[in-house]
Amino acid sequence: MSQYLKTSPPGIKTKNYEFDGDHFNITKIKGDKFGLVGVLFMNKEKSITLNTKFDLKKLTNMEVLCPISTNAFSVDIAVPPNSERMMILKSNVFDQSNTAYAYEYNESYRLQANFTEQELKNICRLKGKQGVMFNGQVEVYSTKYLGGFADLYVNNSPN
Repeated sequence: MSQYLKTSPPGIKTKNYEFDGDHFNITKIKGDKFGLVGVLFMNKEKSITLNTKFDLKKLTNMEVLCPISTNAFSVDIAVPPNSERMMILKSNVFDQSNTAYAYEYNESYRLQANFTEQELKNICRLKGKQGVMFNGQVEVYSTKYLGGFADLYVNNSPN
């Protein structure tokens, strides 16, 4: 199913995740074929994890095929950096041409940052608001980022 979704046939829906105007290389692709509904998550980021939860409001003649969940109406999926995960809903009717199947869900998600110290310093320098302290001897970079807020102090004093 994942290979099928990656070919982008007609009817496929794609979403890219973002935070505060920053776009990340994390994509959700959703489509269906032969009574299967697939939702593929592709995380090509190196320091960000996608944690998503699907609350299945209505399943008519359908069931969750994977991932295996102890709750038939809620599915939690964690997509670590540089990985893919998939959710598949399966029609449980034999004659799909004469029997309707449907689903409805709400998705909530959280992007979790796992930056190294150097990556966080670079984010501060690139996106942070710059200020100075102590007669220009200390540069201060402050920024809001995916994990919260960060301040970087650069001591340029001669001692």
